[in-house]
Parts: sequence; C-alpha cells; structure tokens
Amino acid sequence: MMKIIDMGMTKQALGIASLAALAVPLAACEPNLGVPPSDLAAVNFVQPTTSPQAYILQPGDNVEIKFAYVADLNQAQIIRPDGKIALPLVHDVEAAGMTPTALQDTLLQRYQETALKSPELVVIVREYNSRKIYIGGEVGQPGTQPLLTPTTILQAILQANGFKTTARSNEVLLIRQRAGGGYDWQVLNMEKALAGEDFVANIPLAPRDVIYVPRSDIANIDLFVDQYMRQILPIAPGVSLPPP
Repeated sequence: MMKIIDMGMTKQALGIASLAALAVPLAACEPNLGVPPSDLAAVNFVQPTTSPQAYILQPGDNVEIKFAYVADLNQAQIIRPDGKIALPLVHDVEAAGMTPTALQDTLLQRYQETALKSPELVVIVREYNSRKIYIGGEVGQPGTQPLLTPTTILQAILQANGFKTTARSNEVLLIRQRAGGGYDWQVLNMEKALAGEDFVANIPLAPRDVIYVPRSDIANIDLFVDQYMRQILPIAPGVSLPPP
C-alpha cells in the first residue's frame, strides 16, 4: 500500500511545497523546480489514481449545448473559473462538478420553467481542457499534454519526444495535486522501465500531474562551463592567444 507523507510535517517537505507552487502550465516556459533530492526517493509517494468514472466537468472545459428545434439557442461555452456558463434565457448556470448528463437534465428543467414548453437539447464536451498534464525539464518537447485515455509516466515522456541525453532519468520528479488541496510528490527511477526490467515506477497519471526531468550531473557541469566561461570570457576555452 502506498504511504502518503504529510508535507507540513518536515522542513524538507516545506522545500518541496515551494516546488509544487510552481506547478503551472508549461506551454510557454519550463518550471524552475531545481534538483530533487535523491535520498527522499523511497519515502514520498503520490496518491494513486482511481478507477475511471463518469466524467465531471471542470472550469476550462469547452461544452456545446445544441437544441433540436431552436437552433438560435445553440451555444458553445467555456466553463468559467467560477464554474458557471451563461446561456440565453436562463442566464448563469452551474456546470463545474456535474456530469454532462446531469448538466443536460438541469438545462432541460431550467428552459422548461422559463421559456420553452418541451425543450430537447444535448450537452457535448468538445474539449477536456481540465484533463491535462504538464512535462518540463530534459525532454524533447516540454509542455502540456491532454489526458483523455489512461496514460503512464513513461508514455507521457515518450509523447514528449523522450529523454534528452542530458536527462537524469533515474530521478524523475512527479507532483500530484491532492483531492482536498495541497500536493504530494515522488521521485521515480525510470531507467529500469526504459530497459524493460521493472515497471514499478511506471505509474498511471492523473489530471494536472506535473512531471519534471532534471539535468544529469555531467549536463550541469556543461551548463556551468557554457554560462560562466563561453558566454562571459572574451575567448573560447581551449583557444590559445597568439604570442605578443
């Protein structure tokens, strides 16, 4: 059974909490999550995903409401951050936290009470914008990915064009948002999974998971040389000056 660590209990956890605050969409840039401490890899675990259930609408999802006989009322709406959509005749309607079927039933009732005698409509989810994961660090294509089907961490990394040669694949950081608020995190060794030897670390992902692949030690040295020598010194390392 996976052990959940309360991050408010230790000083080390407070450091990780600051990393979790940086778990924002990576489409424009990669988060500066730093280097995950390898000595904590065995004691911190994210909460496991649950079995697939009926989809619950979330802010950011794009829904379309189509009427059978009143095309002028057809609407495409993005659920607002407050969880509502605005529709003709019935105005603001709570959508987040409901299944598409439940929202459909609610709209049928609202329209029947206010404007239409026998409304017929359907709710279609066009984009599941709330079901995304975020990948940063030493992968070929950092950014966001939709999470529409069951996906493991290794599948997500491969969809991001895999590890770079500078990646530290034995210490991949996974940050997961808790259902009641806050974050859990775990350091995963993906080298055995890549070799096809052990897939224990290849765990299923959940919406809004953040995966961060740090640089290897050799890559960090190369970055140091590039930043503090090649870009600062007026000459390139290894190039001798001509004699005076």
